Amino acid sequence: MLKFILGTIGFVLAIIFFWLLRLAWLYPFTPDKLWLTEVPVKSDAVVVVSGGWCREEFGLTLVKQGYAPQMFISGIRDQALVRRIRTTLRRYNGSSLIVEPNSTSTFSDALYTKRLARINGWKRIILVTSPTHSLRALWIFRKVLPEVDVHVVTVPASMDGFDVAKAKQAGTQQNYLFVSEQRKFLAYYFLHSWRFDYSNFEETLKLNSEIEKLRPQISAKARKIYKIISI
Repeated sequence: MLKFILGTIGFVLAIIFFWLLRLAWLYPFTPDKLWLTEVPVKSDAVVVVSGGWCREEFGLTLVKQGYAPQMFISGIRDQALVRRIRTTLRRYNGSSLIVEPNSTSTFSDALYTKRLARINGWKRIILVTSPTHSLRALWIFRKVLPEVDVHVVTVPASMDGFDVAKAKQAGTQQNYLFVSEQRKFLAYYFLHSWRFDYSNFEETLKLNSEIEKLRPQISAKARKIYKIISI
Protein backbone atom coordinates (compact mmCIF):
# COMPACT_ATOMS: atom_id res chain seq x y z
CA MET A 1 0.00 0.00 0.00
CA LEU A 2 2.80 2.38 0.95
CA LYS A 3 4.61 1.55 -2.29
CA PHE A 4 1.45 2.37 -4.26
CA ILE A 5 1.04 5.72 -2.47
CA LEU A 6 4.68 6.64 -3.01
CA GLY A 7 4.43 5.61 -6.67
CA THR A 8 1.31 7.75 -7.14
CA ILE A 9 2.96 10.74 -5.47
CA GLY A 10 6.03 10.29 -7.65
CA PHE A 11 3.89 10.12 -10.79
CA VAL A 12 2.00 13.30 -9.85
CA LEU A 13 5.23 15.13 -9.05
CA ALA A 14 6.69 14.04 -12.41
CA ILE A 15 3.65 15.43 -14.23
CA ILE A 16 3.93 18.74 -12.34
CA PHE A 17 7.66 18.89 -13.09
CA PHE A 18 7.17 18.42 -16.84
CA TRP A 19 4.22 20.87 -16.80
CA LEU A 20 6.45 23.53 -15.23
CA LEU A 21 9.36 22.62 -17.51
CA ARG A 22 7.17 23.13 -20.56
CA LEU A 23 5.99 26.46 -19.18
CA ALA A 24 9.61 27.56 -18.69
CA TRP A 25 10.36 26.58 -22.31
CA LEU A 26 7.34 28.43 -23.73
CA TYR A 27 7.31 31.47 -21.45
CA PRO A 28 8.34 34.75 -23.16
CA PHE A 29 11.14 35.97 -20.88
CA THR A 30 12.12 38.56 -23.50
CA PRO A 31 10.18 40.53 -26.15
CA ASP A 32 12.13 38.68 -28.84
CA LYS A 33 10.50 35.39 -27.84
CA LEU A 34 7.10 37.02 -27.66
CA TRP A 35 7.10 37.98 -31.34
CA LEU A 36 6.63 35.10 -33.78
CA THR A 37 5.98 35.51 -37.48
CA GLU A 38 6.34 33.34 -40.57
CA VAL A 39 6.44 33.86 -44.30
CA PRO A 40 2.88 33.71 -45.70
CA VAL A 41 2.08 30.57 -47.69
CA LYS A 42 -0.83 29.57 -49.91
CA SER A 43 -3.62 28.57 -47.55
CA ASP A 44 -7.32 27.77 -47.41
CA ALA A 45 -8.17 30.84 -45.34
CA VAL A 46 -6.77 33.93 -43.66
CA VAL A 47 -7.97 33.98 -40.04
CA VAL A 48 -7.89 37.36 -38.31
CA VAL A 49 -8.41 37.61 -34.56
CA SER A 50 -9.83 41.09 -34.01
CA GLY A 51 -8.14 43.49 -31.65
CA GLY A 52 -6.99 46.41 -33.76
CA TRP A 53 -7.80 47.89 -37.17
CA CYS A 54 -4.37 46.98 -38.55
CA ARG A 55 -5.07 43.25 -38.15
CA GLU A 56 -8.11 43.36 -40.41
CA GLU A 57 -6.33 45.61 -42.92
CA PHE A 58 -3.28 43.34 -43.09
CA GLY A 59 -5.45 40.23 -43.38
CA LEU A 60 -7.30 41.86 -46.26
CA THR A 61 -3.97 42.60 -47.94
CA LEU A 62 -2.95 38.94 -47.75
CA VAL A 63 -6.21 37.84 -49.40
CA LYS A 64 -5.79 40.49 -52.11
CA GLN A 65 -2.29 39.15 -52.74
CA GLY A 66 -3.80 35.72 -53.41
CA TYR A 67 -2.64 33.78 -50.34
CA ALA A 68 -6.17 32.47 -49.60
CA PRO A 69 -9.66 32.61 -51.15
CA GLN A 70 -11.46 33.11 -47.83
CA MET A 71 -11.08 35.46 -44.88
CA PHE A 72 -12.46 34.86 -41.41
CA ILE A 73 -12.58 37.60 -38.76
CA SER A 74 -13.39 36.48 -35.24
CA GLY A 75 -14.76 38.78 -32.57
CA ILE A 76 -15.50 41.71 -34.90
CA ARG A 77 -18.49 43.97 -34.18
CA ASP A 78 -17.78 46.92 -36.46
CA GLN A 79 -20.41 46.42 -39.15
CA ALA A 80 -19.20 49.32 -41.26
CA LEU A 81 -15.75 47.72 -41.45
CA VAL A 82 -17.31 44.35 -42.28
CA ARG A 83 -19.28 45.86 -45.17
CA ARG A 84 -16.19 47.62 -46.55
CA ILE A 85 -14.03 44.47 -46.39
CA ARG A 86 -16.76 42.32 -47.95
CA THR A 87 -17.20 44.80 -50.80
CA THR A 88 -13.44 44.90 -51.38
CA LEU A 89 -13.09 41.11 -51.39
CA ARG A 90 -15.72 40.68 -54.09
CA ARG A 91 -13.34 42.39 -56.50
CA TYR A 92 -10.65 39.75 -56.00
CA ASN A 93 -11.53 36.45 -57.66
CA GLY A 94 -14.77 36.11 -55.73
CA SER A 95 -13.02 35.93 -52.35
CA SER A 96 -15.45 35.60 -49.47
CA LEU A 97 -15.62 36.94 -45.91
CA ILE A 98 -16.89 35.08 -42.84
CA VAL A 99 -17.39 36.95 -39.55
CA GLU A 100 -18.07 35.81 -36.01
CA PRO A 101 -19.13 38.63 -33.61
CA ASN A 102 -19.65 36.46 -30.53
CA SER A 103 -16.07 35.47 -29.78
CA THR A 104 -14.68 37.05 -26.60
CA SER A 105 -11.20 35.55 -26.25
CA THR A 106 -8.32 34.01 -28.18
CA PHE A 107 -9.46 30.57 -27.07
CA SER A 108 -12.99 31.06 -28.41
CA ASP A 109 -11.46 32.52 -31.60
CA ALA A 110 -9.69 29.18 -32.02
CA LEU A 111 -12.87 27.22 -31.28
CA TYR A 112 -14.91 29.08 -33.91
CA THR A 113 -12.06 28.61 -36.39
CA LYS A 114 -12.02 24.87 -35.65
CA ARG A 115 -15.74 24.62 -36.42
CA LEU A 116 -15.31 26.50 -39.71
CA ALA A 117 -12.29 24.39 -40.64
CA ARG A 118 -14.44 21.27 -40.27
CA ILE A 119 -17.30 22.74 -42.31
CA ASN A 120 -15.11 24.11 -45.11
CA GLY A 121 -12.39 21.47 -45.12
CA TRP A 122 -9.58 23.89 -44.27
CA LYS A 123 -6.23 22.11 -43.95
CA ARG A 124 -3.97 25.17 -43.75
CA ILE A 125 -4.66 28.68 -42.45
CA ILE A 126 -2.77 31.93 -42.03
CA LEU A 127 -3.33 33.33 -38.55
CA VAL A 128 -3.09 37.13 -38.50
CA THR A 129 -2.54 39.01 -35.27
CA SER A 130 -0.33 41.63 -33.62
CA PRO A 131 3.34 40.96 -32.73
CA THR A 132 2.71 41.00 -28.97
CA HIS A 133 -0.18 38.54 -29.30
CA SER A 134 1.49 36.11 -31.72
CA LEU A 135 3.07 33.65 -29.26
CA ARG A 136 -0.09 33.15 -27.20
CA ALA A 137 -2.34 33.03 -30.27
CA LEU A 138 -0.20 30.49 -32.12
CA TRP A 139 0.12 28.29 -29.03
CA ILE A 140 -3.64 28.15 -28.41
CA PHE A 141 -4.55 27.74 -32.11
CA ARG A 142 -2.16 24.84 -32.63
CA LYS A 143 -3.44 23.24 -29.43
CA VAL A 144 -7.11 23.54 -30.43
CA LEU A 145 -6.58 22.76 -34.14
CA PRO A 146 -3.91 20.02 -34.30
CA GLU A 147 -5.48 18.80 -37.55
CA VAL A 148 -4.85 22.14 -39.30
CA ASP A 149 -1.49 23.54 -40.44
CA VAL A 150 -1.46 26.95 -38.70
CA HIS A 151 0.98 29.62 -39.91
CA VAL A 152 1.15 32.84 -37.91
CA VAL A 153 1.88 36.04 -39.83
CA THR A 154 1.96 39.16 -37.71
CA VAL A 155 1.04 42.68 -38.67
CA PRO A 156 4.25 44.49 -39.73
CA ALA A 157 5.84 46.73 -37.10
CA SER A 158 5.32 49.65 -39.49
CA MET A 159 1.56 49.22 -39.03
CA ASP A 160 1.43 47.99 -35.44
CA GLY A 161 4.22 50.11 -33.98
CA PHE A 162 5.70 47.38 -31.77
CA ASP A 163 9.41 47.88 -31.09
CA VAL A 164 11.42 45.10 -29.41
CA ALA A 165 14.15 47.48 -28.22
CA LYS A 166 11.65 49.83 -26.58
CA ALA A 167 9.82 46.87 -25.06
CA LYS A 168 12.97 46.13 -23.04
CA GLN A 169 12.95 49.64 -21.54
CA ALA A 170 10.97 49.86 -18.29
CA GLY A 171 8.34 52.57 -18.20
CA THR A 172 7.64 52.66 -21.93
CA GLN A 173 4.30 51.81 -23.52
CA GLN A 174 5.99 48.99 -25.42
CA ASN A 175 7.29 47.52 -22.16
CA TYR A 176 3.80 47.73 -20.67
CA LEU A 177 2.43 45.72 -23.61
CA PHE A 178 5.20 43.16 -23.19
CA VAL A 179 4.61 42.73 -19.44
CA SER A 180 0.85 42.57 -19.96
CA GLU A 181 1.26 39.80 -22.53
CA GLN A 182 3.59 37.86 -20.21
CA ARG A 183 0.85 37.84 -17.57
CA LYS A 184 -1.82 36.86 -20.10
CA PHE A 185 0.34 33.99 -21.32
CA LEU A 186 0.67 32.70 -17.75
CA ALA A 187 -3.09 32.94 -17.24
CA TYR A 188 -3.76 31.13 -20.54
CA TYR A 189 -1.28 28.41 -19.70
CA PHE A 190 -2.94 27.75 -16.34
CA LEU A 191 -6.40 27.77 -17.93
CA HIS A 192 -5.80 25.74 -21.07
CA SER A 193 -2.61 23.67 -20.90
CA TRP A 194 -4.47 20.73 -19.34
CA ARG A 195 -7.08 20.50 -22.11
CA PHE A 196 -6.79 17.86 -24.81
CA ASP A 197 -10.27 17.20 -26.24
CA TYR A 198 -12.01 19.88 -28.30
CA SER A 199 -14.20 17.59 -30.41
CA ASN A 200 -17.53 18.75 -28.93
CA PHE A 201 -17.77 22.41 -29.96
CA GLU A 202 -20.87 23.40 -27.99
CA GLU A 203 -19.72 21.67 -24.81
CA THR A 204 -16.22 23.15 -25.00
CA LEU A 205 -17.58 26.63 -25.75
CA LYS A 206 -19.91 26.39 -22.76
CA LEU A 207 -17.08 25.22 -20.54
CA ASN A 208 -14.95 28.08 -21.80
CA SER A 209 -17.69 30.56 -20.87
CA GLU A 210 -17.63 29.24 -17.32
CA ILE A 211 -13.84 29.46 -17.17
CA GLU A 212 -13.94 33.01 -18.55
CA LYS A 213 -15.74 33.99 -15.33
CA LEU A 214 -12.66 32.85 -13.42
CA ARG A 215 -10.26 34.96 -15.46
CA PRO A 216 -9.99 37.81 -12.91
CA GLN A 217 -8.86 35.37 -10.20
CA ILE A 218 -6.53 33.52 -12.58
CA SER A 219 -5.08 36.81 -13.83
CA ALA A 220 -4.46 37.93 -10.26
CA LYS A 221 -2.55 34.71 -9.55
CA ALA A 222 -0.64 35.11 -12.81
CA ARG A 223 0.44 38.60 -11.72
CA LYS A 224 1.77 37.20 -8.44
CA ILE A 225 3.67 34.45 -10.23
CA TYR A 226 4.97 36.98 -12.74
CA LYS A 227 6.48 39.00 -9.90
CA ILE A 228 8.27 35.90 -8.65
CA ILE A 229 9.54 34.97 -12.12
CA SER A 230 10.73 38.49 -12.90
CA ILE A 231 12.79 38.92 -9.70
